[in-house]
Amino acid sequence: NAAFFNPASIATLESFQLSLMHLAYIADTSYEFVTLAAPLNKNLSLGISVTYFSYGSIAATSESSTGVYSGTSGSFTPYDILGAVTLGYKFNKNLNFGLNVKYAMEDISGVSIGSLLADAGVLLSGEVFGAGGGGG
Repeated sequence: NAAFFNPASIATLESFQLSLMHLAYIADTSYEFVTLAAPLNKNLSLGISVTYFSYGSIAATSESSTGVYSGTSGSFTPYDILGAVTLGYKFNKNLNFGLNVKYAMEDISGVSIGSLLADAGVLLSGEVFGAGGGGG
């Protein structure tokens, strides 16, 4: 999950990492998350992640021409999905930089919208303290 919170943190990887999560939540909603990350060489690491959120089955309602509720007409299952590619670079033993490039999409009853996103992070560590931050 480090790639999600601060992409610079994957620069510290020394071996292949896999993170999986499944959460069955209230009202038939669910959250899924998978991340794969690995060092490519001593300074550069690569990660790939997918996040999926399902809102569960929702009753589709209809209204009359006057705007009055007129009953249900089936159901739909809205969802959000996000895919990301993460690069983490180790400048030296105390300074790492990371970048996420993401594509996010939402679908509600067959109507969808998506967008390309990016965020970056820095991880600074020393013998006495450490600090990190990111933004997009």
